[in-house]
Amino acid sequence: MSLTDKEIALELTKLAVEHYNVKANLKALHSHLDVNHIQSFYNSFYQTVSKVDKNNQQ
Repeated sequence: MSLTDKEIALELTKLAVEHYNVKANLKALHSHLDVNHIQSFYNSFYQTVSKVDKNNQQ
């Protein structure tokens, strides 16, 4: 079963959020996230995955 670009981007976003949650739990005060950060992660991951997918199709 292969994942779509959106699903891959979502999984990478989940991992990034989990990483920041661990940092926040360790009291790294500069490690808070808001909705804009999460949207930015997703958009960046989606653009990257889409570019890789398009390059592989050529």
